[in-house]
Amino acid sequence: MIAFEGLDRNFQFLVLEVRRQLDTTRRLLKAPSPALVRKVSARDNYTDTLKSLIEKKCVSFLRHSPQTDKTSANAVAAINVATINLERIADFCVNVAAHVEKLIDKKFITRFDFEPYFAELQTVMPLIVDALSQAEASIGLRICRSERTLDELYDADFKRIRDALRTGRDTDDLLCCLYIVHYLERMGDSLLNIGEAVLFAATGEKLKLHEYQQLRDTLVAQDADASVDEYDIDFRWETRSGCRIARVEEKSRGNGEPDAIFKKGEASKIRAERDNIIRWQTLLPGLVPTILEYRELEGDAALLLTFLDGFTLRDLALSGKRDALSAALGTLGRTLETAWTRSRAPEPAQARFLGQIQSRLDDVFQLHPDFADDHFEVGDLELASLEELLQAGKALDDSLAAPFHVLVHGDFNADNVIYHERSDRIHFIDLYRSGMNDYVQDVSVFLVSNFRVPVADAGIRELLNFAAVRMFEFARTFAVQNGDETFEARLALGLARSFITSTRFEMDREFARRMFQRGMYLLRTIVNASPSTLDGFRISPEVLVG
Repeated sequence: MIAFEGLDRNFQFLVLEVRRQLDTTRRLLKAPSPALVRKVSARDNYTDTLKSLIEKKCVSFLRHSPQTDKTSANAVAAINVATINLERIADFCVNVAAHVEKLIDKKFITRFDFEPYFAELQTVMPLIVDALSQAEASIGLRICRSERTLDELYDADFKRIRDALRTGRDTDDLLCCLYIVHYLERMGDSLLNIGEAVLFAATGEKLKLHEYQQLRDTLVAQDADASVDEYDIDFRWETRSGCRIARVEEKSRGNGEPDAIFKKGEASKIRAERDNIIRWQTLLPGLVPTILEYRELEGDAALLLTFLDGFTLRDLALSGKRDALSAALGTLGRTLETAWTRSRAPEPAQARFLGQIQSRLDDVFQLHPDFADDHFEVGDLELASLEELLQAGKALDDSLAAPFHVLVHGDFNADNVIYHERSDRIHFIDLYRSGMNDYVQDVSVFLVSNFRVPVADAGIRELLNFAAVRMFEFARTFAVQNGDETFEARLALGLARSFITSTRFEMDREFARRMFQRGMYLLRTIVNASPSTLDGFRISPEVLVG
């Protein structure tokens, strides 16, 4: 444990003091007396003082040790969290004592058996110092589990008190007992926080108990002798769908190269990604990561995937690597043509882009309420509002369809496409939205994902524009070769959809307005086009350029 300015000793004294408070509270509930009530209350100031002292030393350590390593910084942060929660346990002891004092019949409390609560508390309290000193995840996990044990004890007592209250007798004393067991249960919440602080010290990541269990079970499934402590885990991404993604590297290798990617989130989404990965792997082996393990737990699920080396297409543009980006776009075009050709089915595909806009409007207007204005004017000419355009274009959206459908990525942003330069291979990631659809869905998302990168550098912006125009030209050629006569009409709807709905993620109001107005322009253009001209409808590449 960190010995800075006696921090380790202060923490050990705090744990010892809270254990004493628990022991006194235990004796109080066995044999209530004013003397024991006063003893519990009197020691509250000492725990407050220790807590304040430890907090100050934690801050001082971080302030005066700017070159400290990550492990030490994490250890101090964990000590601070544990300190706060130990003080809360002491406060709960004071609350218990206060309600013992309120009992009308002091012997009433002997009807309840509080011993199982304290047996659990006094079992795990001695583990805390060692758990933090050693940053030992297995001990942290044991501390976490106390929360469930105390919850189960509370649930049993709650039901007993609830049933007794229905008789109408001893209501005041029953309510006092209900508060007492409530505060004993709250101690379990604090122990859960302490256990999770230990897991943070051990892994370097802020993991909830269920997240740690998922991670442990997923890794151990690959190696029965493995422990989470043997891996460096870096949760560096979180998707808009709520999934957390970590790089996992075996510490013994120490070369900075990840061994795998761990992804967790809502079970339905992770399960869909698993199924879609299998589907893509069958279609084009090597295009997507390999599934190493899949686990479900309490409504969540986790995937362990092979790490795919390379750069995303977005990173290639942002790093100014024009030659590599050009090569990647060429390989991407060949990959898409193969995937679309192999998965092609003759049934028409309707993406219903205007319906997609409608379903996301609440989120757009919540961030940009001015976009919901009913009136748009250019000089003396009043233009249709978004709602009016969506209504006017509904029949068009319902009637336009691709002559065939293909397997699409579903979230085809430039940062979901990885290029490995040495092997000249493309890889797809983040596939939970994949399915059979109009390929224009993927094309439009890719095009706007390049536009919406907020960079002012002219050279980088030119590369992003270059990527968008190359994709547009490839897709238009594919459409011509496959007899898709309404490709550009549908693309106008798809681009309008992506420009307008992307504003819900853009905090820069000026940039968001540029995207929104570009989407509105495309929407007006296609909605006002004559139905007889849709086969010949054309989009200028200029609309893709930022």
